Amino acid sequence: MFFAGNITKSKQDLDKGKRGFEDIKVELVDFEKAVNMALENKIPAMGSSLAILLLKEKIERKEITIG
Repeated sequence: MFFAGNITKSKQDLDKGKRGFEDIKVELVDFEKAVNMALENKIPAMGSSLAILLLKEKIERKEITIG
């Protein structure tokens, strides 16, 4: 999981490697939508939900600034 601003979706150039392609799905999600998904338990990986909610808390406490 990555949090980034000013991103642009582009074509991926994946390295097949020795074992073939890994099944990875990339989905760009607005931060507020990600927070709502975490709160509604709609993200299968608990660590990802915790990371989103921790970032939200740090933003609210002004420990991290965005923009």
